[in-house]
Amino acid sequence: MTTNGQQPATSTEQPTTSLLWLRATDLKQWLYCPRIVFYNQCTSLTPPATPAMQAGSDLHDRVETLERRRKLKPYRLAEGTRQFELPLKSRRHALTGKLDMLITTPEGRYPIDFKMTRGEAGENHRLQLAAYALMLEEQFACEVRLGFIYLLA
Repeated sequence: MTTNGQQPATSTEQPTTSLLWLRATDLKQWLYCPRIVFYNQCTSLTPPATPAMQAGSDLHDRVETLERRRKLKPYRLAEGTRQFELPLKSRRHALTGKLDMLITTPEGRYPIDFKMTRGEAGENHRLQLAAYALMLEEQFACEVRLGFIYLLA
């Protein structure tokens, strides 16, 4: 015991640390506006659902339904299986996310992220796709060489 009556720390005790787990979408939002990530991670505020958000969700569901019937030719893949809404996690990078679609072929795994946006995919979208690739590599012990951003109009 120490002079103040407390037990001294032993050499086997480790300091506790808590990681801030980020979602892949947080990385995308950070490039767009860091304040969005602050509000999502550090406050209990919940943004109200907007008509645009609902329209995006409805379109996302419709694309998923259509994708189940489509061939893989638009992805330049001959064969493969699709998985939708795949939860992913990387302990190494403290990342989580839900991938819109994963195509698995004998040659590899291909992440697909659906985006409702005008114009081309931005750097923030590519960063989010790269985060999904990192999580896939860790979760499935594979190398992800190619992914797709599916732009919804």
